[in-house]
Amino acid sequence: MGYAISGDLPIVLLRIGDPANIDLVRQLVQAHAYWRLKGLAVDLVIWNEDHAGYRQNLNEQIMGLIAAGTEANVTDRPGGIFVRAAEQMSNEDRILLQTAARAIITDSRGSLADQINPRSSMDVPVPRLKPTRTVSAQSPAAPASPRRDLIYFNGLGGFTPDGREYVITTAQGK
Repeated sequence: MGYAISGDLPIVLLRIGDPANIDLVRQLVQAHAYWRLKGLAVDLVIWNEDHAGYRQNLNEQIMGLIAAGTEANVTDRPGGIFVRAAEQMSNEDRILLQTAARAIITDSRGSLADQINPRSSMDVPVPRLKPTRTVSAQSPAAPASPRRDLIYFNGLGGFTPDGREYVITTAQGK
């Protein structure tokens, strides 16, 4: 894949562009340490998408969070943390990385909890069914006589003479 990210391990991608959301980085760096402790090897890729001129400041904050924890020795290694500037990657490589990522967390979609446990679309009540046909009050039709041309007829159905269909005959109440 390039950028020292092999793609051999699952990729969790964090896209951050606002220094105000640095807490999201802290949470994912801690989660990465926990995953490693439990034996789950994952590449955590942090994209710095800041375009406002504070990119270096945001990058320093990100690197400071990584260095302050137990993850300092795993940067740019398989199963480690990779910090990359999004604008230094080609559009094709960004698309490839997003396609390969098992999870994409972005600071524009709210907190980590909101992104991990999104509200289910089933929270919206389903409108009651309104029948479009009415039941007629006519007397039931006389049951049709069973077809005599069916092969292997068992009282309810059988095969057509050419053997391509199975026909089931039902009557009122059955």
